[in-house]
Amino acid sequence: AIYSNTGSYTGFSFAIPTTIVKKVMSDLRQYGTVQRAVLGCTVRELDSKLAKEKNITATKKGLVVVDITPRSTAAMELALRTDDVIVEINGTPVGTFPELTEQINRFRPGDKISVTFYRNNQRTINIGTLRNNQGSTEITKKGDFSELGCAFMKLSADTKNHLGISAGVQVTGMRSGLMKDAGIKDGFIIVEINGERVNSADDVEAIYNDIMRDDDSDKVMFVTGLYPTGKKGYYAVNLSAQ
Repeated sequence: AIYSNTGSYTGFSFAIPTTIVKKVMSDLRQYGTVQRAVLGCTVRELDSKLAKEKNITATKKGLVVVDITPRSTAAMELALRTDDVIVEINGTPVGTFPELTEQINRFRPGDKISVTFYRNNQRTINIGTLRNNQGSTEITKKGDFSELGCAFMKLSADTKNHLGISAGVQVTGMRSGLMKDAGIKDGFIIVEINGERVNSADDVEAIYNDIMRDDDSDKVMFVTGLYPTGKKGYYAVNLSAQ
């Protein structure tokens, strides 16, 4: 990206800190997948225009909180609010989004961090435990069935007769996870996965495990089913997304 015919490298380049490289290598060796922690908020880099608009005078650099995910670390433990200005993570200054990302990438779900921020131009430091993108502090293992992010309820015979189906399990307890990412909503009834009929959570897990054990790099669950209203749905759940 930075090569030039003259030998003058005036383009652009990037570097990955060795601490992050070591963490990624350690994650892959221990868990088979990279452990990603999230704060649970959307931020915007502070500039002179935004500072004037929000009457921010205590700092000239930082990340202004514009949105907060419910039940996240930012919301529950750090008690962040919109218009707070994040300036440090564990005592390390952060003034841009890449700097914030670099600091968070050093940690795993379950790690405690301190966040320094300004609220109404008053400096505050709060401590919180980082979570993963499913809202859990647990370490995610490669091929962990829980990454689907939901439970599966067996259908009664009456429900099957009413919908005119002979098999199926209903998605329930939906939270952040691969099913939700694919667009599946709570209450959806799965009839088939990859052409195989399912009648229980065990059936779903067995198909999931078969896919994860397969050497094919494209690990996808093709889900067919319908909602209780009778509306049919077809989804592709990417198991390689983690």
